[in-house]
Amino acid sequence: MSMISRLEQENETKREEIAFAKEQDERQYDYALKVLAAQERDRGGERDHDARLQRRRMWFAGLLTVASLCFLGVLIYMGHTQTAKDIISLVSTIVGVSFGGYFWGKSKKD
Repeated sequence: MSMISRLEQENETKREEIAFAKEQDERQYDYALKVLAAQERDRGGERDHDARLQRRRMWFAGLLTVASLCFLGVLIYMGHTQTAKDIISLVSTIVGVSFGGYFWGKSKKD
């Protein structure tokens, strides 16, 4: 009799352990779902913010380009073509060297 009661006790203990493990798994699953939902909300806000920054950068670059072209147009209209040529030469040299250095450095890093 004691052997049977001990086996029944062990079985009951194992059932309780299995039930506890099942509850723990369910809690972990619910927690994981909540974490994923929070990450989705955060990443959505991050994507919107990045898109807004990119739009602002493009507007700024476009505005700067238009302002520069207007300035060069005024210089040419006023008869200062040599100054306009010098500015174009200087800017093209700076831009070329900047992009070249950037991509050279980027290739070295990879």
